[in-house]
Amino acid sequence: RPLYISVQTVSMVGEGRESKAAVYGRQPIKAPESVEVTNVTGDSAVITFVGQPHYVHGVFLNGEHVTTLQPGIAMYMLKRLRDETEYEIRIVTLQSEESVSTCSFALSQSRTFVTGSP
Repeated sequence: RPLYISVQTVSMVGEGRESKAAVYGRQPIKAPESVEVTNVTGDSAVITFVGQPHYVHGVFLNGEHVTTLQPGIAMYMLKRLRDETEYEIRIVTLQSEESVSTCSFALSQSRTFVTGSP
């Protein structure tokens, strides 16, 4: 949806003509939704989520940054996991790739899962 703005000059001489314009911008930043862990085996798992298509997303495993997913990518396969181990996966919406070190976990959603043979 566009945001409509109106601009009008005001001076000692009087008011100018009003100009209106529609501004199209990015969506407000928000946390990912519907984080799911599927296809869990003894050493891997698939993470899917619903994120904002114009933002990058950080993937954190037990608090450690694993990767940054480019805009529009909402799936990641975790590999080399340890069998019968509990993990916490956290997906974080980031302003840019550079913001991983200063990201706010307030814009995140997490899930806990345990690896194991199917």
